[in-house]
Amino acid sequence: MAEHSKRGPARATLGGVKMRLAALDWSLLQRILLASMGGYVLCALATALLATSLPMTRVNAVLSATMLSFLVFTGVVMWAFYTPHLRRLWISLGGACGVLGALLWLHASFGGGA
Repeated sequence: MAEHSKRGPARATLGGVKMRLAALDWSLLQRILLASMGGYVLCALATALLATSLPMTRVNAVLSATMLSFLVFTGVVMWAFYTPHLRRLWISLGGACGVLGALLWLHASFGGGA
């Protein structure tokens, strides 16, 4: 056990670049959480906004918004694992959720939708 602590943290090779496993695991965990939970929140806000603002019958608006949300969620998941910068992902996803939330609030406050 003493020999293991002398060697330092375990390292993995990713494309010829040595990385610490702890850093790799934390980055992957952030990407998974952002893709799943951030994507869910973004899709829920986009679906609610579209369902209340599309100029069609309520049933068609809800169905159209729900079908589009699957595309949005897929795009967020792909983007979460494609982008090399986690900070940009956090800021962009949080900003998009904030903007959609504000638009939904404004739309509901000034007589739009249900």
